[in-house]
Amino acid sequence: RHTRCLSDWSSDVCSSDLLIVSLLLILGSSIVLIGALGLLRLRTFYQRMHGPAITITLGAGCLLIASMVFFTVGQSRLVIHEVIISLFLLMTAPVVS
Repeated sequence: RHTRCLSDWSSDVCSSDLLIVSLLLILGSSIVLIGALGLLRLRTFYQRMHGPAITITLGAGCLLIASMVFFTVGQSRLVIHEVIISLFLLMTAPVVS
């Protein structure tokens, strides 16, 4: 790798990987917060069910991708638990919205 690896975390986790993970975590948590605020703001039952379900699905997807990148780089192998969780999330989200 061309970037300097951080010795505090692991010899395999580099600063560019940590930057990608932290950006995905910030993006995902911001989207989930927007969905939660939408739940408070919307008036009818169907609006409260539809709007936040879409944003929370996208936010949870960003959080799962961040987790997958972090543990894949840290363990030097592909971690697929998050892929299975993402598939389950995407299969069940249209039922809610």
